[in-house]
Amino acid sequence: MQKLDVFEALQSEKVDILESLGKLNITEESLDKETLRTLINDPTWNEITSSLERCRRSHQRNELLISKRLDSIRGALSALQNQDPTATLELYTKLGKTRATRRSILSGDA
Repeated sequence: MQKLDVFEALQSEKVDILESLGKLNITEESLDKETLRTLINDPTWNEITSSLERCRRSHQRNELLISKRLDSIRGALSALQNQDPTATLELYTKLGKTRATRRSILSGDA
């Protein structure tokens, strides 16, 4: 099930959160070693890093799904636009066998 409207709505929230995090400007150099040790051992920090890892995996999965969807749409558009009139297309006969034919029959040139 696709929820593109929900996905789009979350994008602005994501950008706001990323901008807020970017403004914090926390680096390893800006924290002393004791603060870093405390932060690493904090259960909340572990929850945050686990959540970020789940988000990263979900983002990669969504990127792959969107990429595949775009490829299939491009393929369909290419077939509909009849970009190569000399290309052959395999069609099924009444007996279920494939038969190579020119694309021009699909565009009404036959």
